[in-house]
Amino acid sequence: MATTKKRTTPANRSKSAVAEPSPSETSEPKSRTEPVLESTKQERLTMSEKIESVITPTAEAFQAGYEKLQASFGEAFVHSKANLEALTASAKIAAEGVKQASEVSIAYLQSSATLATETAKSLGGVKSLQEAVEIQADYAKSAMSTYFAEFTKVSDIMLGAMKESVKPISERTSAVWSSIQSAR
Repeated sequence: MATTKKRTTPANRSKSAVAEPSPSETSEPKSRTEPVLESTKQERLTMSEKIESVITPTAEAFQAGYEKLQASFGEAFVHSKANLEALTASAKIAAEGVKQASEVSIAYLQSSATLATETAKSLGGVKSLQEAVEIQADYAKSAMSTYFAEFTKVSDIMLGAMKESVKPISERTSAVWSSIQSAR
């Protein structure tokens, strides 16, 4: 019979043979792995530096943008508060104008009612038609002139109130516009 030669495979090797390589085997890979490890370390450092060179400016830009956003919100709050104050001041001025116009109108209505009552009393004691026509004509002339005078007075009050009530809003518009211009 023929003798067969048993092949040595990694499974057939003894554990001691695998665990302890010969001195010639260990010196060669060691010299090869040291430059590989060194170049890997350098690559890691350069990659780390590259990553850091990207992350650091990005983080700084994000921080600056965040701070700018916070400042914008603060400015927006200040502007909103000032705008609300301007609207309130405008409304107060308009309300004051309406109040004055109402007072003038009420005074006119009272004086008009008084004049109408006096005219009616004087018409009750008339002895001729000519006298009644004269009293009525005087009353109509007086009522019309008083009406136009009071209408002019009320119109002036309302116009003045509207002009004054627009000033706070106009000032705020100018302030907002100048802040927009300065931000550019």
